[in-house]
Amino acid sequence: MGLNASVVVFPVCPGSRPGLLARLLGSESVATMLPAADLAGMARSVVGVFEGAGLLSPGTADAAVTDEGATFATCQVLEGEPPGDLRWVHIGVEDQALRSTLAEIVYTATEEEWFGDLEIREHANAVAVPHVDVTCLSRPIALSNTRKRVIARSWLFIEFSYDDARVSAEIHKIRDASHAVFVRLEELLQAPVRWAVVDG
Repeated sequence: MGLNASVVVFPVCPGSRPGLLARLLGSESVATMLPAADLAGMARSVVGVFEGAGLLSPGTADAAVTDEGATFATCQVLEGEPPGDLRWVHIGVEDQALRSTLAEIVYTATEEEWFGDLEIREHANAVAVPHVDVTCLSRPIALSNTRKRVIARSWLFIEFSYDDARVSAEIHKIRDASHAVFVRLEELLQAPVRWAVVDG
């Protein structure tokens, strides 16, 4: 595996259709029919699931800013020259919105734990990592690892990243795949939810 990695959570995507959205929109191309506002709405709804589960501070979903940014995992497709028919919305959850309860599902560390004595931190007990991102796309994309093996294919990715931390079996994993937040995600997305480690 590579030096760095992110954990991605995603709805399983059968065939070439992004599950729920295809059933709602019929057989036409999702890429040409799904308005950008719907991408943003779905991304906010996903953030809202984490907020509702007590893993993010109240009001996080409403305050979230959307953009067309790429993340550590999605940059392999979204940076440079992304497919012309592809549209997407990205939300980077503000670090101050992360609650310590996030440790129920992923590895977390406070500023004091993560940065140690390198810097004096004003909020030593605040959650420093992971960084949490949600990306909602107009159609599925495939994410590969450093061996060029496709490890995730979906239209939506929730990503937990850890700066330049080396790949670690302790850090880069989902701690509790049966957590209620994943049940709520499956209800929202109407598809099974899985996780994978994207290295690079």
